[in-house]
Amino acid sequence: MVIRIFFCKGVGLAASLHSEAIEVVFPHRKVHLYLGLIKYRVSEMSLWREASPEESKEIIEKIAKKVVGRELDFPATLFLGAIRLLSPLGGQLMRFFLAPWTPLLGDLPYEYISVLEKPENILKLINRINELADETEEEKKRKKKEKKETEKGKNTRRWYHFW
Repeated sequence: MVIRIFFCKGVGLAASLHSEAIEVVFPHRKVHLYLGLIKYRVSEMSLWREASPEESKEIIEKIAKKVVGRELDFPATLFLGAIRLLSPLGGQLMRFFLAPWTPLLGDLPYEYISVLEKPENILKLINRINELADETEEEKKRKKKEKKETEKGKNTRRWYHFW
């Protein structure tokens, strides 16, 4: 039995039954679902694409900057350290649960999955978060010291002339 579903501009949904698959037809692409497996006819599926080493470094840097920018370095380090050994399982589960929705969502940056499912990349991310957190902490201390130095030269004591 094939369940054929059409999404068109004027028609919301139309279905017809034929044999043992589901065929979803969008105006811009045609997707076949055979026993839970998705096969594109128009474009290649990027859900299984591995990230290059340069892309991995960029992704790790981007994630680390966002984490440190929100001052979540300690909780993120703790969480990532706890799940580091389970990251391959988490990556496969993400791919499993995202696969049916890939035709509807389109091409998303799935390289994050391939980067975060490797325990060595999780360790690199933890180290980069710690490095950026140390740099921002040193920058804050330096600014505080400079502010103290500029205020030291000023007379901060107030003299009131009415007593």
